[in-house]
Amino acid sequence: VVACLGGAPRPGEAELLDPTQPEALRRAYAYLHGHQAGLTQRSLAALADAPVWLDTRGTPHPLAALRLPAEDAALAALYAAWRATPILETTAPAEGPSALALAEALELHRRLAPLDATQLVRDLQDASAGAEDARLAALVDPAPVRRIPARSRDAG
Repeated sequence: VVACLGGAPRPGEAELLDPTQPEALRRAYAYLHGHQAGLTQRSLAALADAPVWLDTRGTPHPLAALRLPAEDAALAALYAAWRATPILETTAPAEGPSALALAEALELHRRLAPLDATQLVRDLQDASAGAEDARLAALVDPAPVRRIPARSRDAG
């Protein structure tokens, strides 16, 4: 299954599943969730790199392109409205594990950036790197902020 998800079939082999179809990926998730003990570190790395991890809209991506869901409701709403950074699927629409459940079972979720304020700033910086809007770039300028010196007790 990992070989099928990770690339094209070898010459003479039939394609066992279509990794561009969410239904096929969910069947593979169910199989892998039940057979995780037989996966090697090499297989896990190949699986993480393959564009087979569904986001909340059902689009497959490599695992590194996704974010864990935000625990903070306001941050989750912001990312849902922004749609610039895909979030790992947390709920499968049918039976079987979601992409997040499989990532957790395979302990691959640790490779994902958590959605928190720090990651929001990084994502804004990444988005502004190619932005033509100088105002957005100025909002997320990583230059250090000047500190205002504290008033001296002797100053009156």
